[in-house]
Amino acid sequence: MFSPVSLLARSSLLFASLIALSLPPARASGGGGEGASGPAPMNFIVNVGKTGRGGVILQLQLVMVPAKPESAKLIDDFKPMLQHRVLIVVAGMSPDALRTQEGRQELAESLVEELNTDLETDEKSGIKEVFFTSFIFQQM
Repeated sequence: MFSPVSLLARSSLLFASLIALSLPPARASGGGGEGASGPAPMNFIVNVGKTGRGGVILQLQLVMVPAKPESAKLIDDFKPMLQHRVLIVVAGMSPDALRTQEGRQELAESLVEELNTDLETDEKSGIKEVFFTSFIFQQM
């Protein structure tokens, strides 16, 4: 049989464990002004290469990493223009090139350059990096 003190201690431990499990996980801030959850990913669906039969549709998700905290606001303020530029740059790429690691790296570097040009910034004051978080091809 359990003593009242032992029962109380077990109940308290169980209660504390349940509370801890119900709390959301802690997230580390990236220090770049993007908040606790980081920069928001942007989703795109782009026709790449020739259109119609034999063409490719690319479903793409990317994150634009701000160089400074104030750059996050700049990215947000000009989001439609930046999304437009991403669509134009990606649509101009070769589907075969985008299937290689080198091609994807070239695309990321090209996007950083083009997007910073549109923002009239550079990698130290605007968009530091572009990360692809999803990259899915569909043959038409």
